Order: sequence, then structure tokens, then C-alpha cells
Amino acid sequence: MTEQIESIQSQYSDRIALAEAENNATLKEQLIAERDQKIADITQNFKSDEYVEEKNKK
Repeated sequence: MTEQIESIQSQYSDRIALAEAENNATLKEQLIAERDQKIADITQNFKSDEYVEEKNKK
């Protein structure tokens, strides 16, 4: 799980920094929210078999 979270953080760090450098607060907030949602999803995958089962049904 740690490796997956680090990978997500790495994927977003440059894009967030670029948005910040361009003073694009809206994009920065969107990227942070997207990153945090992905991290929450991965974390939940490891905590709950039911959560994964529900995702697989979709």
C-alpha cells in the first residue's frame, strides 16, 4: 500500500507544483483533491474487502 500511495503522490507532485508556480489555485486544488481521492480509495481497498467487492460489481 505504501508504494502505491508514494506512486500517486509522485505522479501529482510535479503537476501540483506547476499549478502553484503558475498561480493557478483552482487547478492546484483540483489536483490535490484528485490525488487525495485516489489515496483514500487505495487505503480503503486495503481496509475493506466489502469495498473492493462493491467496486468490482460496477
